Amino acid sequence: MSRHYQHNHYLWIDVARIFAIFLVILNHVNEQINVTPITGKTISIEFLGRLGVPVFLILSGYLMINRDYSNKIMIKKFTKHNLFSIVCSSLFWTAFFSVYSYLVLANGDTDVLIKNLIFQQRSSPQMWYIQILPIVYAFIPLISVAKK
Repeated sequence: MSRHYQHNHYLWIDVARIFAIFLVILNHVNEQINVTPITGKTISIEFLGRLGVPVFLILSGYLMINRDYSNKIMIKKFTKHNLFSIVCSSLFWTAFFSVYSYLVLANGDTDVLIKNLIFQQRSSPQMWYIQILPIVYAFIPLISVAKK
């Protein structure tokens, strides 16, 4: 039987996740109401709302950084179960939003499609997170080993 990651349950992480979910929802709701006139209130809501995704990224890093990456088996498991799925998800969503942007927003402009697909521009604002996440994940084992 292969070794499994040790899973600890932290209540504060669950609370932080609920808070982050609330912030993401707040941000998406605010996008619909953040039209002129822009006020201090809408700017504050947008600022708070944009913290949701980084909170999720930090929580993921916190949970993954304390794993054992000192042998090839654990690195292979991390690559197969975490890194590979994140890379595939990022590529899928990049392609999906690129095609959507090409068909709906860019009125068939092929240059827009190509730039979106090769990461020269983003088809939508949230793509910064989707495209940076695999890079962050790739460094987790290295940071974990350096931490120890």
